Amino acid sequence: MSSQEPIFQHILQPTWQQMPAVLHQRYANRANTNDKVVVDGVLNVHVSRWMKFWSPLLRLCGALLPYAGKDIPVQVCFQSFPDSDHVGFYRTFQFPKQGEVKFRSRLVPVKGDEVLEKMRFGLAWKMRYAYEDNKAKLLHKGYVLCLGKLKIPMPVYLILGKAYAYETATSDNGFDMYFEIIHPLFGKIFGYDGSFTLTQVEAE
Repeated sequence: MSSQEPIFQHILQPTWQQMPAVLHQRYANRANTNDKVVVDGVLNVHVSRWMKFWSPLLRLCGALLPYAGKDIPVQVCFQSFPDSDHVGFYRTFQFPKQGEVKFRSRLVPVKGDEVLEKMRFGLAWKMRYAYEDNKAKLLHKGYVLCLGKLKIPMPVYLILGKAYAYETATSDNGFDMYFEIIHPLFGKIFGYDGSFTLTQVEAE
């Protein structure tokens, strides 16, 4: 992968060229740089009773949000690292009662179109990226525990369910975002949806 080529251009081949310009910018981070992409928007956040029950453990692992709400202001920063092909994924939510809530993870390319979203203690969501039906999709491939180079599958489907997400362009500098987790027994247990605007794209 060329140092001048965005990390996700390689991951999303051969459909990268079909994507609109706003998604090219959204996924513009390059490896081994200090590139930064910032988007601002509002999200509606859904948290079921099932997910609230597991909230203390998930918060300990730095995973997901404990609060629900409508039209929650959110800023997301995608930060490259000068020594790797990882991308920092930093969300800041502004809840009206609970105040500022931050959720930090790291996107780690694995092979081909597969990516891990790593959280605290090595917990990770394994996904496949694809651009289909005018959407950049994140398709569920399970959960793993990362211990050094080992990636151990975690049979937690009956607790965490199956995740799915997509982003779709709405303008030259805006896109909609949708994320959900579906439990095999309880249906939708977590999710958020809303719109974002690109506010900063720095190539360094």
